[in-house]
Amino acid sequence: ELEVEVGATETPLNAVSESVRAGESNLGNLLADAMRADTSAEVAILNGGSIRSNRVYPPGTLLRRDVVAIHPFGGTVCKVEATGAVILAALNHGVGRLG
Repeated sequence: ELEVEVGATETPLNAVSESVRAGESNLGNLLADAMRADTSAEVAILNGGSIRSNRVYPPGTLLRRDVVAIHPFGGTVCKVEATGAVILAALNHGVGRLG
């Protein structure tokens, strides 16, 4: 079941730990966009530490194995209502210790 093709990418997807935990990455953007689309939310916040596998996925086929390696913990996506000030505070808290 892990060898099933689930998608494809035309551009490399960056899952390197130093990238996804210290700044914006195209893979983080893809995952957040998927969360937004799934919940019809205006904003999605994703913990960069939840992105694993520590590698760059080259353009081409993505297998279920890749998805499990990228996001192995499962979890639940929750939609909440929050003000812009609360969202800004959450984002500032998330990057507050990056230096």
